[in-house]
Amino acid sequence: MNNTENYTATACGMGISPATNMVGEESIRQAVARIHFLRRNIFDLLSQLSTIQAEVECGMLDVDTAKAKVAILRKEIIEKKKRLIQEVHVGKRGNTLSMGAYNVNKGLFIVRCTNGTHLSSATEEGLLDALMEHYGLSLDSPLIKDVWLRAIEKYTRKHPDKSKTVYNYKKDYNSFISTEFAQKDIRRVTVEWLENYLLSLVKDNNLKVSALKNCKTLLNLIYEQAITDGFVTKNIAKEIKTKSLTQYCDQSLAHRKSEDVLYNDDEIDTIESDMWRRINGHFTSFYPYAVLLHMELGCRPDELICLKWSDFDFRDNLVSIERQQVEDRLPKQSFRVVEYTKNEKGCSLGGRIVPLSTKAITVLRRLKVDKEAMGIKSEWLFTDKDGELLKKKGYFDFNTALHKKMGTTVSGSYAFRRGVSARMEEAGIEPSERAAILGHSVETNLKHYTFAKPKYLDRVRAALG
Repeated sequence: MNNTENYTATACGMGISPATNMVGEESIRQAVARIHFLRRNIFDLLSQLSTIQAEVECGMLDVDTAKAKVAILRKEIIEKKKRLIQEVHVGKRGNTLSMGAYNVNKGLFIVRCTNGTHLSSATEEGLLDALMEHYGLSLDSPLIKDVWLRAIEKYTRKHPDKSKTVYNYKKDYNSFISTEFAQKDIRRVTVEWLENYLLSLVKDNNLKVSALKNCKTLLNLIYEQAITDGFVTKNIAKEIKTKSLTQYCDQSLAHRKSEDVLYNDDEIDTIESDMWRRINGHFTSFYPYAVLLHMELGCRPDELICLKWSDFDFRDNLVSIERQQVEDRLPKQSFRVVEYTKNEKGCSLGGRIVPLSTKAITVLRRLKVDKEAMGIKSEWLFTDKDGELLKKKGYFDFNTALHKKMGTTVSGSYAFRRGVSARMEEAGIEPSERAAILGHSVETNLKHYTFAKPKYLDRVRAALG
């Protein structure tokens, strides 16, 4: 539990604001608002102390004047800390409890907290700091880098099963947040400054649209934490429209030609022949079977690699796509199967049904016969010789080697997925139906899986007459 959650929980537990002796949600809201204000105020006063020290070191302020200013500030800081602690250091009836007293025999300032815990310190301010720590009121830094650390710590704690997302957040932070930006006080960042920063980031790094969106997602995470901390009241990153920046992004992917992303007929024949040659030759792995099936199903590689025999209905020639293999990056790279697909967003909705082509059935029959001949018993289609499920990374590596060997412009296992979409389009299948088969939105299908075909001008001219 972070500081804000801690003191908000404390306030909710009491339901009482000692300053007004009011009961209920409005009292809690006011108490939390005062806590936010006092913590910001104390942090600013401490920043003034640092400024005085810097002025003395560079000769802008004489020592005597500095001592006088420091004494005034320290007195004000102590008073503000007491006022802050009073918001939560209260009895069951809402009465403010004692801030402690000096014990001559022990030479310590001692206080008893609401839960019975005793705290002590050699100085009064030390005792106040101990009380603030006890109640979760310790001062958080408003610097971008510190807000980020609290944000990612909170996200990691709330989502222990999303280590890859955490890994990507950290990678994006290192990529998009400069040293200068990291050192800025988030309270001093304006919409204009942030928009100029993002514009420079996009232009200087030739960012793709997807990278810009990742950056905006990262900023949303940071600003939501800053709102929770009470440093800002709104997320100014949301006021900057992504569309105003995408015009400066690298959008080459959006203008790809079909020959850049789809295998032509000759390449498809070459791949199929090569895979069957491997299947009929000396056994090395089940990846060739996976490639052939992938070219027919068009599912995601993450879904393909963890298909089970029980997913197939050979009477109606259908397969149910209902799980995927996800990658964890923390504390180290590992893979696990989850019972939902990417488009189901973490909650199984029963998957989707994909029809089996004649070629797909041929591959499946051969795979079943070959595994039985090798004595491999497993519920999974794609395993090692011991029946253990293969990792999707191995499948990606297999495809990378395949593309290098062929020397094609097209690369990546998603080319098989796009190929299935193109075949459905050519057969007159509606975009909504193509999207249903592939497990994504109609917009995604039209934007990323539909391309102008070679010699399309001749076909358009012939159609127009």
